[in-house]
Amino acid sequence: MVLYTRAFAVATVALVFCSGCEAMRESVDWLVFPGSSNDTELVNQHRDQFQIKRSPESLRWLLANKVRSGMTRGDVNELLGEKGQREFNANWILGKGTTYRQTDEVYRWGPDANGQSIYLVFRDDHLTSFDPTEFE
Repeated sequence: MVLYTRAFAVATVALVFCSGCEAMRESVDWLVFPGSSNDTELVNQHRDQFQIKRSPESLRWLLANKVRSGMTRGDVNELLGEKGQREFNANWILGKGTTYRQTDEVYRWGPDANGQSIYLVFRDDHLTSFDPTEFE
């Protein structure tokens, strides 16, 4: 069963990469498969630096390099090493006439060592309208 599951996952990712759909490709960039060459150690170092020293640089690196639209809140929690806190009074984000809806949910991670927090918007428990280039 495990072999079948891995084969299915690899086939699905191969199909996405070959299909030419850029949005689909970006939504699976963060996936790490056992035995593949990946940057798991680098991700762990940045997560640890954010968790231990509240490093703003490490938080920005994770946001720029690993967080992508379509990830679940659980995926983001795991990647950043902490649970995001729901922001119930988030009209200052949702009401800007952007692509957000009033029914979207906003979560906060942080603060970092500089006192800054990040706010991410989720629709149906998936990150929406996220631009990683804002954190480069």
